[in-house]
Amino acid sequence: MSSTPIVAIVSGLIGALVSAYLSYIVRLKAKHREDSDERKRLAHVNFLLLTNVVAADFFIKDFSEKLVNARGIKMEGYGLPHATAVFFATRAAEMSHEDISHVQLLLKPFIRAAIGATENFEIDQSNLGRMKEVAIYAYYGCQTAMARLKAALDLLDVSLEKGDPRLLDATVFHSVFRAYREYADAAGILRAALQNSAELSSEYSVKCLNRSFAALKAEISASFEHNAKLELAKKAADAATAPSPTEMEVASGSESK
Repeated sequence: MSSTPIVAIVSGLIGALVSAYLSYIVRLKAKHREDSDERKRLAHVNFLLLTNVVAADFFIKDFSEKLVNARGIKMEGYGLPHATAVFFATRAAEMSHEDISHVQLLLKPFIRAAIGATENFEIDQSNLGRMKEVAIYAYYGCQTAMARLKAALDLLDVSLEKGDPRLLDATVFHSVFRAYREYADAAGILRAALQNSAELSSEYSVKCLNRSFAALKAEISASFEHNAKLELAKKAADAATAPSPTEMEVASGSESK
């Protein structure tokens, strides 16, 4: 029996095995590249989301520092959150139940929005598994900080709803400020980790931050501008409905008769 068919079969089998192996390697590399690209996209999206949080924190810090410097406040042994908490608690103690209800009505949408923001930011487990290890740890740290902030905001909301000034003490306000500080710091750490996972440059990071900061500043400036215009409109409306001097004289004459 000739060995040629056997050699051909063995050669074909080896060729098929080599081809299958090479195909497997190609698919494995393609899958790895696809997972890497997906990880970068997910990290990039969440990086941009947290950029707004970090920009807002920068704005608050900048505004607070300017306010402290303008008023020449020297804080020794305590920080701005403590001074702010005492300030709000002092003002709350001077308010009536009706005033507190009005404040609660104004603040409730913002509190609900802030709580909603903490609840909506979530990376599911399968996507989180694609991230680098440092991003995973940072994410869970941020989730813990968000839970604390939500609890502090819930406490403030309930205290305002009760309308009792005694419930709105400095401890309640400081718990919100402290929880926010922890959340802002955790968000900054997670943002940096996501930047690393997405392999984004420092220049791009700064550009995004400056853009968010400028947008926030413009939005707040526009809000102040609209408030000023509303005040002018109110004054004009009051002047239009107020009786003129002639009308007052006529009314006075009618009463004397």
